[in-house]
Formats: sequence, structure tokens, C-alpha cells
Amino acid sequence: MTQSPRVFVFTDLDDSLFSSKRKHTKTDDSQITSINKQGEIESYATLQQQKLVQMLAALKASFIAVTGRRTSAYEHCIIDQVSNSEYAIVSHGALILDDKSELLPCWFKYLNNNFDMTHWQEKLTQTHCQLIDYFSAINCDARVRLIIDHDICTYICIKIPVHYQQESLLDKINLYLQQLDFRIHGNEGNFAILPPYANKELAVNYLIKKLNMSDKDVVFGIGDSLSDLPFIRNLDFAIFPKSSQIMKAISHVE
Repeated sequence: MTQSPRVFVFTDLDDSLFSSKRKHTKTDDSQITSINKQGEIESYATLQQQKLVQMLAALKASFIAVTGRRTSAYEHCIIDQVSNSEYAIVSHGALILDDKSELLPCWFKYLNNNFDMTHWQEKLTQTHCQLIDYFSAINCDARVRLIIDHDICTYICIKIPVHYQQESLLDKINLYLQQLDFRIHGNEGNFAILPPYANKELAVNYLIKKLNMSDKDVVFGIGDSLSDLPFIRNLDFAIFPKSSQIMKAISHVE
């Protein structure tokens, strides 16, 4: 029996389907999209972002989040198509969750079979301490966090306060981070220090195989940052917000 064509949407969340309360200019059309455990509003979607989700939902698309958020932050999202999804990719691709936000057992097995997890867990812990010392030495009051999700060290998150975000300092920090034995994702004053298993493209490709996607299916990718491009580039269609890091990178094209 021939399988009916399916529609899938692999989508980043922050600055793609919505933006933080700090970045969003609230209007009568704004929709609340993320609420923390204290019941405080975290983010909103513009009318255009809402229409995008509605348009894809009308195609009966299956939405799969591909986000840098760890599990607890992913669960703050209240967009039905995202929160009720069968799968989610979180912590910059390090973890794949099931529909109950539990770590997918086959993905955990895949990680242990393909990466020296003990080595990278120790290296992340050591690098976290090293980075705290580095920012103290340059008198930069950065927030440096080792993100542990489902008892796995997934990545290191660095947030530089706005008043420190001079171009010369950010260039200096970026140069230092590039010397570390990790992949680095930077966007304005935010940096993520990523081990090899924190890889959105790797996780997306894993789910593509698990879900037996074929050339009869239609697969969309939505993202805003350069780190989203690898997981999007092999999908059927790509969607980028006009104010995204990706669009800024290609703004010179005439």
C-alpha cells in the first residue's frame, strides 16, 4: 500500500517562531508563546509568525522543534503544534525527546555508541571552570553556565551583558573561544560551546531516518541563526525571518 505524502517542519524556536519579551514590540496582534514556571510571560509571536504556523498546520504538518533550549525551557513553549509534537530536538541538538519530554532511549544508545561521552563530559566541566577564570581575568561580568539536561552535560552557554558588548571586546572573546576544542556558535553577545554530539544536523538526520521520510514527503526547515543552516540545507524548503542572522549574512547579495 502506497504511503500518503506527509509534511514535516523542523523548526528553531527563539527568533524564528517567536521572540523574547525583551526583543518583541508588543501590539494588539501579539500572541504569548512561552511562559515560565512562575507564570511570567517570556516571549511573544508576531502576527506573521502566527500565520506561518497556522499555514503549515493547515497542511497537517508534524512540527519538530530544533532548539538550543534545554528540556525545561523547551517545555515553557505553549504553541500547540510544538508542545504536542511526537519529538523534539533540544540543547543544540544534543538530545532528542519523545512526546513526554523524556530522553529517547535509542538516541541515548546512539550517543554512547558513537561518542566518548565520559571524555566530553569531563572536558565540558573543565572548560566551564576555565571560562569562568578567563572572564574574571578580563573583568567581564559574563554569565557562564554548564547546561546539564537529563543528567548529560550538553553544552556551555555564555551571555555577555549588553553594556559589555563593544565590538572590540566581542572580537577578543570570540578569538579566545575559537582556540577551544569545541564548535562555537555566536550570535551578538551570546555564545554556545558545543561538543560534537550537540549537533542539530546530526539529530535531524537521525529523525529523518527514524521516521522513514522519503522523496514523497515534504520537509520544511525554519531557522534564524547560522548554526541552523546545516540542518536546514538538505531539507526541501528553507524559511528565514527577515531580521535573522542568516539574512544579515546574505544581505550583500544583489
